[in-house]
Amino acid sequence: AYAPGGNLLAVSPDRYAVRIWNIEEEIWQYTLFTSFTGAVTQIVFSPDGGVLASGHYDGFIRIWDMRTGTEILSIPTGSVVESLAFSSDGRLLASGGSFEDTLVRLWDAGNGELLRELAGHRVGVVQLLFSPDSQFLVSASYDGMLRIWGIRP
Repeated sequence: AYAPGGNLLAVSPDRYAVRIWNIEEEIWQYTLFTSFTGAVTQIVFSPDGGVLASGHYDGFIRIWDMRTGTEILSIPTGSVVESLAFSSDGRLLASGGSFEDTLVRLWDAGNGELLRELAGHRVGVVQLLFSPDSQFLVSASYDGMLRIWGIRP
């Protein structure tokens, strides 16, 4: 995942850590470690690039501060995290479940509070995307089904 502005690149070469490459300085800025059961399934930067969200096989979403490289929040979802997306203002974080839990969940990105669960997919949710005004969320599942959800402020 590229950070907005293009100065940071996040990669997960072995799925048990996320490495942050500082493109301008040409250095590995951070290595963000996870547990053996916490293999990385998804990574996404917030719209301002200040935080990185990582989804994991152990059902956690971890939020990382890109100024310090430290974990600032850990959110238990109860399911493998298959997909993640930030709203355009960075206040909401959407997660999509995998084969055993096909819910789309909306979280407060600042404190990890579960705001809403959206049911409707029958198989894992592989992609999430907020509209530019964050009024809608699109989810896509393994069976090719797209759903468009109205998101109220």
